[in-house]
Amino acid sequence: MPRRPNLKNILGRLLEESGTPVYCLNQNLELIYANQALASLFNVKLEAMIGAALEYRADSIPQEGSLESVLDNQIEKGEALALQTLNRLCPPPTFHRDHSCTIQFTVPIEDDVSYQCTMLKQWPADDQRKSNPLANDRKMAHGTAVNHTGVAGHRLSPVPKDTFLTGTLHPVGLTGEDTAGDAIEVTSHWLHSEIQAYRVAQGQQFQKIPYLGDSPVARKCFDQARAFALSQSNVSLVGHRNSQIIHIAKAIYYSGFSQEGKHFPLLPIDCQKLEGDRVCQNIIDHLEVTATQGSTKAFVLLINADLLDESGQLGLTKILRSPETDIRWFCTSSQPFSEIETFNVELGHRLSTLEIHLPALKNRRVDIPLLAQIIAEQENRQEKQINGFSKDVIELMQMYAWPRDYHELENVIGNARETALARSDGATIEVSDLPHGFQMTLKALAHPRQEFEPIELDQFLGSIEAELIQRAVAACHGNKTKAARLLGITRARLHRKLP
Repeated sequence: MPRRPNLKNILGRLLEESGTPVYCLNQNLELIYANQALASLFNVKLEAMIGAALEYRADSIPQEGSLESVLDNQIEKGEALALQTLNRLCPPPTFHRDHSCTIQFTVPIEDDVSYQCTMLKQWPADDQRKSNPLANDRKMAHGTAVNHTGVAGHRLSPVPKDTFLTGTLHPVGLTGEDTAGDAIEVTSHWLHSEIQAYRVAQGQQFQKIPYLGDSPVARKCFDQARAFALSQSNVSLVGHRNSQIIHIAKAIYYSGFSQEGKHFPLLPIDCQKLEGDRVCQNIIDHLEVTATQGSTKAFVLLINADLLDESGQLGLTKILRSPETDIRWFCTSSQPFSEIETFNVELGHRLSTLEIHLPALKNRRVDIPLLAQIIAEQENRQEKQINGFSKDVIELMQMYAWPRDYHELENVIGNARETALARSDGATIEVSDLPHGFQMTLKALAHPRQEFEPIELDQFLGSIEAELIQRAVAACHGNKTKAARLLGITRARLHRKLP
């Protein structure tokens, strides 16, 4: 009698020979299986991948040392960095808490390549385990990788008997490019994919420039910041005092040095908190320190430069005129220097060689969902994570005018995140998680108080009197004597009241 074929072995060979990247995670998010197609896609050896613990991250740019190898032997630096991109295979936090289900999310690989991941969460029955090459069989789950490499010393975790997650990747275009003209439902998964695609597209060179959004004005600001990072001219950033302009200024400074591999200290000065004479003295002291360090160029960040008093403006003008000083200036201001009547014209021209204008959040509401998502994910940790926001919360945030701009958005999301984490199922921020004061403000905006126009009493009474006279005359068929008697006034008074 012919031997019955082993279904497990057949399925295992099909997965290994398939050109579709396939992988499997256990309930601890450890990579317990990967076929050769996935290893080739990430350019990582199979023995280095198996056993790696994945972590859901908002920032998909690899950082050295963020993912430890599971091998006893040392991995080359280039491969260690490549290993860290495996974090992109980790599904969002809500998926871990749900029961058996299927989701899709985007996995960016390179600048112009992304993959759509279809992931299934399973609790297989006993009969399913018998036929599944990835379930409840440590040897089969890892056999392909171990036999392929022959590396000893693997610290392999057994596949949990109750649950495992399988994912397959299929190539798609970069998120946002193929769907730019289509109406997209704003969800947490979509927002996270947009942020990841942005990080991958920009790469390492300009990773310090903060995410500004996807509106045309936000993209313009980012392009300007990226271009100005390669320049040595002075930069002025105009926007709300509580916006991201300070972060953009610092990012231009640091990104510029990343091109040369050098670093020189940046002196930040808040002109709102210091008098002008003290501002100038700090800059002079900074120049002396910089000279002792062997640098011929200094870097100064003037925060709220539009609030600099007259003495400070005169002092800075003298410093700028000095041929012995070489300073690159970064300034933030709530309005252009040319529109401030009390600001020194020469100083304004020198400080604002290059200008970036970042509109307030209320003027670019389309950016609010993405900014809110990245704020929520920045505090995510492996044990306590927030996936994003419900659709109602996103709509409410876009309705609000955010008078204190980005800082207010950070505070509201930070408080809502803490409230959501206190709930057992708080993977998504709901309307009830928003701060009480913020909810009251939204209700007041939705139901504004009715404004009553003032009543001119004499005019109001006169109109009523005229209407009564007309009715009385009409009721008496034009007989003014009877109409006067009906109204209780004299005939002469009635004549005076008639038009």
